[in-house]
Amino acid sequence: MSINENETITSSAVFTDLPIPPWIRFSFMLPINIISIFCTFLQLYYMLKKPVLRKALNNHSFIILLITGLATQAIDVPLYLNYLRLGYVWPQTPALCFIWWYADVSTFEATIMLMMWASFERYVLIFHD
Repeated sequence: MSINENETITSSAVFTDLPIPPWIRFSFMLPINIISIFCTFLQLYYMLKKPVLRKALNNHSFIILLITGLATQAIDVPLYLNYLRLGYVWPQTPALCFIWWYADVSTFEATIMLMMWASFERYVLIFHD
């Protein structure tokens, strides 16, 4: 199929919101995020308090995974909850947009890389003692 010089290609992407209303998503996400933050702190406390768990080589990557997950729970999710509550991003500043974007991308990318490293580390520790 060839495109003539006179033809134009138009692409329209329609971004529809989920059929679940924002107030219902907010109502579900807020208590889940609060419980999740509490559980993350509890797991971090448990893993850092006991020297046996803290010094175990296979737990180091999981401790860092908990910290990156906590960063997501403390930065990204509250900003999204605020968006669901108000219907728009507040405050609408370029700095907040950059911080939100950076926190979102960096924590998710760090989580992916840490999961990869933890899987590799588990493989080495189990099969290549």
